[in-house]
Amino acid sequence: MKFQLINMNKEDKFTYKLLLLYIFNELGDKVLLHEVTDIFLKLEFLNIFMTNSLLDEMFNDNLIESTEKGTEFYTLSKDGLDTIVSFKDKINSVHKLTLDNEIKKINLLKSEQKYSSSFYFKTSDNNTNIELYFKKPQGSFIKINLNTETNSKAELICENWDKFNAEMYTQILNMLTLDVKED
Repeated sequence: MKFQLINMNKEDKFTYKLLLLYIFNELGDKVLLHEVTDIFLKLEFLNIFMTNSLLDEMFNDNLIESTEKGTEFYTLSKDGLDTIVSFKDKINSVHKLTLDNEIKKINLLKSEQKYSSSFYFKTSDNNTNIELYFKKPQGSFIKINLNTETNSKAELICENWDKFNAEMYTQILNMLTLDVKED
């Protein structure tokens, strides 16, 4: 799905792309896109659609790249690294400090046994899209996308995922690896 930005001037677009490059640079290799979007959404820089549009443009402009074909991990490309090195001093110091605090939280979570995330947002067809993530430090990863009709159901799903993600991850893997014998 391609996202397109509506009514964003070139200066704002450059600023937001620079902030995104800064996040990728500080998070290092094997960055999950949701880690980046979570920061932008939490800090209310942009909504999910505009953030995804910028990320899509950055990918197409070869500023970010997939670390391994077929995975959900991304990193800065050489062009992206050159850009952030050249323009890092243009980042507003308040934005930089705010981003640094969020990046520290994510890096701390990554260093622990697991990393999980959940969030939801309204879609244009008035449904609610839910994204759930679980990642172990050694790289095991699951991403689940769901749709529901109500925000209250989405909130409950996210709350349960946040509380029981490790158990649910294990149950899902166990169910997927069952050796079912047909009668």
